[in-house]
Amino acid sequence: MQTVKTKKKYSLFTGRQLLWLIAPIVIENIFSTSLGMFDGIMVSSIDTLGHASNAVGNVDYINNLVIQLFSAFATGGTIITSQYLGGNNLEDAKKSAKHMLVIVLFFSTAIAAVCLALNPFILQLFYPDVESDVMELQRTYFYITAASFPLIGIFNGSAALLRAQRKSMVTMTSAGISCVVNIGLNAAFIWGFKMGVAGAALATLIARAIPAVYMRVLLMSDKNLLSVKLFTKFRFEGRMVRRILFIAIPSGIESCLFQLGKLMTNTFVNAGCYLQLDASGKYVNYEANANTIANSLNNIASMVGGGIGTASLTVIGQAVGTGDEGCVRYYIKRMFAISFIA
Repeated sequence: MQTVKTKKKYSLFTGRQLLWLIAPIVIENIFSTSLGMFDGIMVSSIDTLGHASNAVGNVDYINNLVIQLFSAFATGGTIITSQYLGGNNLEDAKKSAKHMLVIVLFFSTAIAAVCLALNPFILQLFYPDVESDVMELQRTYFYITAASFPLIGIFNGSAALLRAQRKSMVTMTSAGISCVVNIGLNAAFIWGFKMGVAGAALATLIARAIPAVYMRVLLMSDKNLLSVKLFTKFRFEGRMVRRILFIAIPSGIESCLFQLGKLMTNTFVNAGCYLQLDASGKYVNYEANANTIANSLNNIASMVGGGIGTASLTVIGQAVGTGDEGCVRYYIKRMFAISFIA
């Protein structure tokens, strides 16, 4: 008698659970990406030559590059933590989560210190041909936004761990609040207090501080499966650090190379050969402003794919943690199908 093979069903993530994991992440990414875009849009209203919006856009390219450096550690830690959660190894999951947060905080603070100390040199390296007015505005915006890097690190690390616990709706809400606060403070600082680019940068700094603190408070709650308190006794374990870095370093290099390509394109567009005289006899780089606007729109268009990729860290990580190869293959196929359809 011939036996009929039945296809095994996996219920680690149902279709509804995948939807409620992915959709909030996509929306969250749109909110987070739009901070710099709204800065550029709102400062453009006070500068008819486009110098302010050009300065904001140029610095955002550098910011996106350096943020990728320490965000990669959040990626590595999330994958390892998700694997432990999938295998119901809660003790090692907590260790991995805390290691990731400490590493991200350390590297984001170190990168912020380097950017603050070398502000003029970094800007001169990538934008040697911009007008002196634009360079001065870039320095102001870069100084203030670089100070927010540790806040971004705390938010990214905490949000990644909450997503690993399938709480992406919370991280989306936090990013939404940050976006609304940013727009409101931009209006107050740029138009109300006439602070210009400095006002836009300060609004972004505050808007990043609020969700960072909020995420940390949420992650410390004992109601979570993973409750991570940074100020308790801690020591690095070589095994855990190596596992995180094994994933984080290649991921960081890949992301940085992609962002570096975009930054170098913007560097060429900001070359002096593109400067044009306007009706008042002043030099304006229309191509640079157009490139910044197009890149902002392109970033939003790619948020769906990016959100699915972020969700895959949790989904496939937990599938790997089960130790069932069939489960891993099943969810890889499902996430690939979702990304193809999207």
